[in-house]
Amino acid sequence: MEDKSKLVKYAATLGLYMGVYWTLKYLCVIFGGKIEALGTLYMAMTAVVPFMGYRFTIIYRAQLGNDRSFSFFHGWQFGVFLYTFAAIIVSLSHFYYYRNILGSEGISEVMRQSLSMLSEAKIDSRIVEQARQIVPTPFQMTIQGILNNILAGAVFSIPVALLTKKRNTNPNT
Repeated sequence: MEDKSKLVKYAATLGLYMGVYWTLKYLCVIFGGKIEALGTLYMAMTAVVPFMGYRFTIIYRAQLGNDRSFSFFHGWQFGVFLYTFAAIIVSLSHFYYYRNILGSEGISEVMRQSLSMLSEAKIDSRIVEQARQIVPTPFQMTIQGILNNILAGAVFSIPVALLTKKRNTNPNT
């Protein structure tokens, strides 16, 4: 029988570390327009994230004991929780940026640029017109970021769970 009693505790703790890491990545995005090396650092840090998920899953699995089984679903669950907690942590910096630094004028400018790109890409004019009606708030953008990170985490957790699953080595437990 698998022990899932520590699942949320370890996912929250390790998710905090990952969320702080993501916040540092986000600072690279914010200041990357002024300092070109930060854009490169951001890309390198992003490439490390799936490996962090793998390493954190290995750490969690080790805390359960070496003679315990660790199923694909257990590993995937841990990964989803890990990314969820990390997404909540980084969302604090996202919201602060959207609300206090970018502001409504900045959000409107980003939307204008996005709509311009859609028009240039020969996207159906009805779709562009519908998108023109949407003016997201900082809160909506933050929630969207959380959901995007959780979805990405669910996807990234599939190969990690496949790599970390383990059968019970002790038939008596």
